[in-house]
Amino acid sequence: EEGPASLAGRPVTPGVPPRPMLATAVRGAAPALARLGGASFLAEWKYDGVRCQAHVGADGGVALFSRGGENATPAFPDVAAALAAALLPEALPAVLDAEVCAVERAADGGRERLLAFQTLAARPRAGQTASAAAAAAPVTAYLFDALVLGGEDITATPLRARRAVLAAALAPGARGVT
Repeated sequence: EEGPASLAGRPVTPGVPPRPMLATAVRGAAPALARLGGASFLAEWKYDGVRCQAHVGADGGVALFSRGGENATPAFPDVAAALAAALLPEALPAVLDAEVCAVERAADGGRERLLAFQTLAARPRAGQTASAAAAAAPVTAYLFDALVLGGEDITATPLRARRAVLAAALAPGARGVT
């Protein structure tokens, strides 16, 4: 009602998913660089998964939201449990962006192999047990940004710094999150 300027300075609040920033398709590197106009940028691998925003309360409770803001926790109870176990207490509450991908885990505990997006469709949905979901298609949450850590909105902090504090917020040897 008050225009875009009224949004400046409004903090991200755990439990209220903000809309994600979406990419714009271009046909190659040259048009992408031209569109950026000389600005610095980050190029990353495109994971073939489901975008998820994790909201972790001060009590460690986790709610997962889809790109459209729908509650995705019932579809990924194992991700919620892994995040609850992985985040250090001083990092709570937190809001994190992740890509949830189906993986094939090595029997010897070695490197995971990413699976196609369609594998996620084989996962049981709400009402199914977490162990059934994990057995059907194990997943890993690839964390790529932090919007809130330790209850502090850090969206105005440069991405490199947000990633550094995100890495420091994870317990050593955390499983199910990267």
